[in-house]
Amino acid sequence: QLTSPLPRSSLTLLRCDISTNAGHGAFVAGGGFLAVSDSVLYNNLGCGLEAEGTGSVLLAVGTRLIRNDAQGVRAALGAGLVMTRCCAMGNSRDGVAVEGAGSRAHLTRCESRENRESGLCVTGGGAVELSYSRLAANQHDGLAVGGTDSLAVAHSCVFNGNVAKGAVVCMGGSAELSECAVHCNGSKSAQVSDEESRLVLSRGCSLDRQPVAASGGALVHL
Repeated sequence: QLTSPLPRSSLTLLRCDISTNAGHGAFVAGGGFLAVSDSVLYNNLGCGLEAEGTGSVLLAVGTRLIRNDAQGVRAALGAGLVMTRCCAMGNSRDGVAVEGAGSRAHLTRCESRENRESGLCVTGGGAVELSYSRLAANQHDGLAVGGTDSLAVAHSCVFNGNVAKGAVVCMGGSAELSECAVHCNGSKSAQVSDEESRLVLSRGCSLDRQPVAASGGALVHL
């Protein structure tokens, strides 16, 4: 009879190059813990890194996710993600994706650029806090938040040079930006659309064009 819980599965990768796999570069699920430091994950047919499921945690520090066929990094179905000083570049989908209720991410001093979709995409009730980070030159939006209870909170970040919008909120999502710069994006600087969607722009934000509220979306200036 077990008197204590089974030990948590864990894996640490330090200074690794992981490439050309038929699936993800590295994957954690089932409540496991994956730590990746000072590594490069590139040219994988899935994501560079993925965490899936409640209790699963992915910690990435000083790591680059380059030219993967799916997202650079994906946290889904209740997983947790912490990224510090990481770069997601040239991936075929989003640079970073946080999907599903209970999925949570914290990004600090990260960059997501030149991805074929958005720099950071938050959907399905996921939540992200990002600070001192840059979402730039992505082929869709810099920051995209969509779906009821989806949330992004950004502080001292830069959203620039994206083909579509610097930041977009839709389908009931919410985003709060403080001391952020939103410049030189192709379509609009920032847009909120659809009922129950909310975009808050706090003092200290710098936008080169007026933000847009459409189709019942709420735009709040503080």
